[in-house]
Amino acid sequence: MPMRISFEQTNQKGFTLLELMIVIGIIAVLVAFAFPCYGLLHKHYSLYSAAQELAANLRCAQQMAVDQGAVYSICVSKNGYTIKKEGGKTVKNKNFPAGIKAAGSCSFKFYPTAEPNAGQTIMLQSYDGEKCYVEVASVTGKVTVK
Repeated sequence: MPMRISFEQTNQKGFTLLELMIVIGIIAVLVAFAFPCYGLLHKHYSLYSAAQELAANLRCAQQMAVDQGAVYSICVSKNGYTIKKEGGKTVKNKNFPAGIKAAGSCSFKFYPTAEPNAGQTIMLQSYDGEKCYVEVASVTGKVTVK
């Protein structure tokens, strides 16, 4: 008996393997273009995050100086910074994340009046040359990130 081939349309729902492979290919191309941009954003936010953390710790040292009526000194080096209470007790010792360094070294103090002994601009720099600045105003002691 000859075999019959039926070309009747069925009500099956779903995607064919070819359709799925095309969609996966399109997604792969989009990811290939987006991935390099993600790397650049990660470097930028890593630098900005380090600057924000430094600024927050400077504000904290300033507040502790006011609360405790003591002088706090901040020493910034290429690889990190140290916050000390007058008398030598280290309050915080922090290294910058990998790939980020301070452009130079500096030191200054916060007095119990919240004023610094001098205004400072601390430049943080990533190894690819991007820069971010943490400024301490000389009179008010206001700490900002630019």
